[in-house]
Amino acid sequence: MDIKNPKSTCSLTHSLTRSLILFRHGKSSWDEPACVDHDRPLKKKGERKTRLAAERLLERIDAGAFDRPDRIVSSTAVRAVQTAEIVLDVLGLAPSRMVLENRLYDTSADEYRDVVQEADEHIRTLMLIGHNPSISHLAYSFLREQAGELHTSGCVVIGFEADTWKKIAHALPRPLHLAYSVSCD
Repeated sequence: MDIKNPKSTCSLTHSLTRSLILFRHGKSSWDEPACVDHDRPLKKKGERKTRLAAERLLERIDAGAFDRPDRIVSSTAVRAVQTAEIVLDVLGLAPSRMVLENRLYDTSADEYRDVVQEADEHIRTLMLIGHNPSISHLAYSFLREQAGELHTSGCVVIGFEADTWKKIAHALPRPLHLAYSVSCD
């Protein structure tokens, strides 16, 4: 903060120009052994934990820690889409904010990073909803020792001082919300 400039701000949320929300899909059902992995739905417990995780995220948003997502990019897997729909509902967002991205299913953290870096520049807060190990590896690539494995319905929010999504690789990441697991029992 420049104390000689009265227009400068010391608010963390105002100095960070990009926020990335990484959200792992909710607990899925293995009840149908013949069901292919891509088509597995959420369990009821997965729905509850996802709703609780989204409510905690909303509390942080309402407290001014970061903004609601301008865009939610979800894996095309059924469990990820169901997770995204719950998040949209809890955060009060229109379904038009969600896009499905096949590259977030059964892929690498590098592919996740590519999806982030391809985001439109008008998007200030971006959420990815995906799968382990890729989503946890992406969180680790930014947060290092502060990163943990994202359990189902786990969520981290990382802030960056970067003008564009392409520049986040060279920006200092700041953890804004770390919830690697959610308990609702």
